[in-house]
Amino acid sequence: MMANASDPGRGPLIISVSWMLTTVALILIAMRFHVRINILHTLGADDWIMLLAGVLLIISEACITEGYIWGLGKHDLDLSFEQLVNILKWDWITATFSILVSIAARISIAILLIRIFGNRKWFKIFLIVFTTLQSVVGIVLIVVVWEQCRPVQGLWNPTIPSRRWNPAIQQDLAYLLQSMFTFSDLTYVLIPVVLIWDLNMAIRHKLGLISVMSFGLFTMVASIMKTLTSQSSAKTADSEYNASIAVLWSAVEQSLVIIMGCVPPLRAVTKIQFPRLRSLAESLVRIIGSTHNSWTKNSSRFHSSSKHSTYQHFDLEDSAKRLHKENAHPYEDREFSVLGNDPKDGSAANPREHNNIRRTDTFTTSYSSSTEPKQTV
Repeated sequence: MMANASDPGRGPLIISVSWMLTTVALILIAMRFHVRINILHTLGADDWIMLLAGVLLIISEACITEGYIWGLGKHDLDLSFEQLVNILKWDWITATFSILVSIAARISIAILLIRIFGNRKWFKIFLIVFTTLQSVVGIVLIVVVWEQCRPVQGLWNPTIPSRRWNPAIQQDLAYLLQSMFTFSDLTYVLIPVVLIWDLNMAIRHKLGLISVMSFGLFTMVASIMKTLTSQSSAKTADSEYNASIAVLWSAVEQSLVIIMGCVPPLRAVTKIQFPRLRSLAESLVRIIGSTHNSWTKNSSRFHSSSKHSTYQHFDLEDSAKRLHKENAHPYEDREFSVLGNDPKDGSAANPREHNNIRRTDTFTTSYSSSTEPKQTV
């Protein structure tokens, strides 16, 4: 192959795809915090850990961008020695933050699953043990990466005399960690799907929850592709160019695991209301109703029913509070007429006469702590 320094290779593809997915992941993290703060009014440890994963993702993408500036994605023959050295340098730095992103995001997901399915003790124990184990392996791999060569500059500059460990140690640890990430992506989906299917709820609700949880399968595919491309790139002459596709799959995996962890908490976003739009709609109904009174009555009843079905069923907590209040004082703020007719409607000519019955006494109504009204005459 002839050298062509103007050929960007895979660089533009890597940058565009990785930053696009990173942007989506960051938007979902922001929406997650909006839902937690403004709708659920609570923040958990999983939210803060996912925010940390988002910060680490930005750092990782910045490192990929720096590598792209030096020529990441180009063919090896199109790169100078200085470019190759700097690309390798930023590849190693990117790998460190990639591992941290993957660990933090999966810890957040594990905490979320424990909160949802924590009543299944065996699943809770599995999540705690396996998440801890893969986190430890990830930290060990980071230590090995930066300790396997002294001086550390020898990692990316082969001309520097250095003392090196057997490279198989780092490679085997990397494959082990990536296999654990893949396994966690699979089990974090399959086990919740089985548990959801056993729940006593409508089939359409089950399928909706399962579709949300199944998003983790895309992360699993990205994790597998990252492992396969890493293995194949090391055996080719154009190694740096072929390794760039592994960088792309790594960036895709990091963003997808964050997206996967943010989608389930965002189900509560359906509870968001838009009071300004509702107020405008009500005003339009009143304006139209001034010339079509009969139509207004029907549409008012429909609007009341629609508003209840659209918003109230999302807020079970408030409904429970209202129901509790009504059960506690079922007759509070209500008017009763012992005459069998409401004096407000003006149907009785004499407020003390109804059906030839004359009332000659007075009465008072008082309430006790019981749920039935007590009358004293």
